[in-house]
Amino acid sequence: MKNNQVNISFHFGRNPLSIIIVLAAIGILFLIFFPIYSYSSTWNANKVTPFLTYYKTASSDSEKVKEKQMSRLSTQLPSGIIDINTKSDTTTVYKMKGKDFKLFDVEIKCNSYTNTHSGSDSAQFNFDLKWNDSTTEELGVKTLVPFSNENKKDIKLTSCFAANWVGFCMYQVSNNISQSTITPGVDETDYTGATFTSTISGLDYFPAKANTWPVPQKVSAPDLFLYIEFNYQNNGQKTRIYILQYTFDEYNPDAKAGGIYSD
Repeated sequence: MKNNQVNISFHFGRNPLSIIIVLAAIGILFLIFFPIYSYSSTWNANKVTPFLTYYKTASSDSEKVKEKQMSRLSTQLPSGIIDINTKSDTTTVYKMKGKDFKLFDVEIKCNSYTNTHSGSDSAQFNFDLKWNDSTTEELGVKTLVPFSNENKKDIKLTSCFAANWVGFCMYQVSNNISQSTITPGVDETDYTGATFTSTISGLDYFPAKANTWPVPQKVSAPDLFLYIEFNYQNNGQKTRIYILQYTFDEYNPDAKAGGIYSD
């Protein structure tokens, strides 16, 4: 008696099952690699470097590009700052989280924070820097070197808002870097403070979303960056520049990111 059996075996080729497998493989690869590309390319295209990043109009830019860029990037750097890419034996640039900065005591007070999307939303700050025991210990000096003999000012500060994912960088409204005095008085324990005020605009841009896939990266508020510069004499004159970064919760703890806060 003959046993009639039909052997069915799959052969990869021009058949519906093969097409389904190929499409499924392409779909899986897309789901794996495209999000990586989306996030990495968006990050690289919108990464900013405070006190180096600014928008410079080019003749090839369309009006739409100019409008978009100028809405989120300052058109010039504050005047009077040193190029933070400076390579020098006497100038050192430090970048760090504000909470890790111990050389001076830094107090930030956000006097007002308006985000009504009125086109002129801004934040106003008071900054107080104070000499402390760590200053003398680390620098090995009891005074700083004034920038000029006329005004005796010995410390500079300027500020900006910045956010990477959405390519935002806006410097304080006053384009001139602020100068003050922080040198201790006659009594070494009587540490004097340097006081600065500033206004930074552009808050109406937030909250913002980056065009990432599959989930847009949300930026509720920009970070605050402080530029601090001073000179001191220790085996020759040296210059230090600090770029300090503060999150929204650190520079404005009484408000909700993306919300409205005003005195």
